[in-house]
Amino acid sequence: GNIKRLTSDVERLRRKVAELEKTCEISSLRDRLTKEEQRGEDLQRQLIGVGEKESGLQSRMDQVDEQLKPENLDRLQVYGSTRPEQIRESTRNRLTNEKQRIQTQLDQLQQSKTRLQNSLNVTDMVVQRLRLQLQNAARP
Repeated sequence: GNIKRLTSDVERLRRKVAELEKTCEISSLRDRLTKEEQRGEDLQRQLIGVGEKESGLQSRMDQVDEQLKPENLDRLQVYGSTRPEQIRESTRNRLTNEKQRIQTQLDQLQQSKTRLQNSLNVTDMVVQRLRLQLQNAARP
């Protein structure tokens, strides 16, 4: 009966080890899932921030475009100036430079947006994969 008892003890210990390994795997998957979900939320927040900056710059760009229209430059109030054309020209230059700066910033934000969106897509795929692994691991 000794061998029989030892065999059943070993079998019981094997089952216990398998349960512990499964518990460990589930715990590890949960931790990774939580991390990835937080990463996804962080990327969402960053994307929203980029969108807000972009929106502010775009409305400034619209204002500059409006001010740069020839009819609006011609309407510039140049009281008491003996050189109205010079004032209009310097205003046109200043606005044109600002427009180029804004465009550069908009281009950079567009690149950030693309990069963040790609990262978010990858993170979403990882989250889906981890959820599936977790479901499978949790099955009896």
